[in-house]
Amino acid sequence: MALTPQDVIYLEEDDTLPSIKGKLERSRRENITLVAPKGMVALKNPLSLRLLQRHANFLGKKITLVSSDWRLRSMAKGEGFAVSSRLSRHLLTGLPERGGGMLSVVGLWMALIMGLGAAVGGGGYLILPMARVTLTPDSQMVTTSLTITATVATTGSLSHTIPAQVVQVLMEGTEGSEVGGKKQEPQKPAVGRVNLINRTEEAVTVPKGTQVSTSLGVIFATAADVVVPQGVSSWVKADIVALEPGSVGNVPALSITEIRDPLPARYLSVFNDAPTEGGEDVEVTYITDQDRERLRQKIVDILKAKGMEELRRSKPGQIVYPQTVRASILQETFDPPGEGPSPRLTLKARASVSALALGTEDMKIQVARSLADQTRLQLVDGTLKVAPQDVVAWGDDWIVLRVFGQGAVFPLLDIDKLKGRLAGLTREEAEEYLIKNLALAQPPVVKVEPPWAPGLPRFSWRIEVRIVPEG
Repeated sequence: MALTPQDVIYLEEDDTLPSIKGKLERSRRENITLVAPKGMVALKNPLSLRLLQRHANFLGKKITLVSSDWRLRSMAKGEGFAVSSRLSRHLLTGLPERGGGMLSVVGLWMALIMGLGAAVGGGGYLILPMARVTLTPDSQMVTTSLTITATVATTGSLSHTIPAQVVQVLMEGTEGSEVGGKKQEPQKPAVGRVNLINRTEEAVTVPKGTQVSTSLGVIFATAADVVVPQGVSSWVKADIVALEPGSVGNVPALSITEIRDPLPARYLSVFNDAPTEGGEDVEVTYITDQDRERLRQKIVDILKAKGMEELRRSKPGQIVYPQTVRASILQETFDPPGEGPSPRLTLKARASVSALALGTEDMKIQVARSLADQTRLQLVDGTLKVAPQDVVAWGDDWIVLRVFGQGAVFPLLDIDKLKGRLAGLTREEAEEYLIKNLALAQPPVVKVEPPWAPGLPRFSWRIEVRIVPEG
């Protein structure tokens, strides 16, 4: 049974990931071999290879990556690609390789026939030429706007749906604030004078510290020893000090009427003919639960903002949306740690900051599909521009947003059919055919390698067609 050679696509050093995806989409074969030059920028990291493998899976194609760069082969193998350091002979002859590196008899005959055909065709060269055809189609710019849903649970294969990734970073910070709790604390006791009146014929000695009070229980003590003269209704003034500091000791005249010590009370009576005064309170600030909660929310907001910036820096090629940012405090230390008077409260916290991140390449795939469905035309590689607009809704593991897209499109072109028409033509014949049959913005560029070959290869699979934008 004859074997059909699989599609071999030779990549250029300046190929981008979108242009490589475009080449895969234009190929009609299931098995494709990509030949990557050493030092190719577009495939230098695992993320690019992962996106390319995902796109190939979506298209239902199996990719073999050929490169002399062992690092690229190693990364590609880790992402699920079949890899090789060289093109296998069966890609040239259509026959399977034999053990020990030797061609079968049939393979040798095939190679001989191909070499003779090339010699007869012109110039006597015994290698297969290849051609690169660069076309700049007469294109037009079109725009689209679509609503895209990104969710952690999706793989991105559904229409207008792309995968989202939960990304996180650990953040630390220290913040402080003034406290809001206020109350009056007693500071200075009230002082005054009372009249001690004798109810006997004998003199009465009143020792220092004798207590007198109001009917409401505000207590004062005498400041010094006094002697009430003998005789009924004899009296003497005594200085007093409130036992409790603060404004509670400021009482009006005639309110101190009780002697609390039993012995003096039997012989004396008491009253104040003037108010007591000088009792003072002071306003103090203290820490409340509300102060702690306000400071906790403050540091969460600050760590969320700093975490957002850190995630954006550490996730190139992805968009991190602030609406989905969450911060969970893992450790916190308040200073001072307990309750009590203090003018200021400080909090040191460590938090996990997470958010949803979306890949720009995934957005481009959806926008490209939308443009293709909308126009029924083909997108020019490298012209697609995508700009997220506004977020419609979001949750813990999903987000819905509107995306604007713009790109240059041109009428659908059957690349395989075009290669077949160009196979075997001279450069001049190929250019004339392209100018006559295609709507081009610029003259086509046809290059053949080796340069001394008389024309394009007779095998269409040795012809590469590149579509480039205007300008």
